[in-house]
Amino acid sequence: MKIKIIKTPLKDINKIVYSKFVDTRGSFQRLFCDIKLKKLKFKVKQINLSTNSKKNTFRGFHYQKKHKEKKIIKVLKGSLVFYVLNINKYSSDYLNTFKIKISDKDNFGLFISDYYATAYFTTKKNTQILYLMNNYYNPKDSRGINFKDPKIKIKLPRKPYVISKKDENWDYIK
Repeated sequence: MKIKIIKTPLKDINKIVYSKFVDTRGSFQRLFCDIKLKKLKFKVKQINLSTNSKKNTFRGFHYQKKHKEKKIIKVLKGSLVFYVLNINKYSSDYLNTFKIKISDKDNFGLFISDYYATAYFTTKKNTQILYLMNNYYNPKDSRGINFKDPKIKIKLPRKPYVISKKDENWDYIK
């Protein structure tokens, strides 16, 4: 089974395209293979599943300050708009963003390097996202950036119907 890595406009954000085997029983996909993805230098330490019961749910922009996390995401059910924001002050891409629409019909996931904050906006109810993480979540290290910050120029598809108080009240970039 083939796994193909395709670069995106932002450095260290890659689209991972999966091959799918289909027969009368259904389909089969390999979502992760450390041999095929060795150039990403990614070792899975944690797997997370995010379920969002309502359409127009917004989560993000999240990151870990010291315990940085690389991640691979794959939409298992539903659809969303996924956003990444470069938060590395020493990068030529600092504060640049990338957004991509992803649904369970798509045959790809995303690899996100550890110096990006991530967010998403669901466009269908009961959307599920699988996260493969290269580090352990540390709640004391959890940080966020307010999506309304004019420095990042994020435009959501519409006003969020569901958003946590924490996500709504993250600070702006200083």
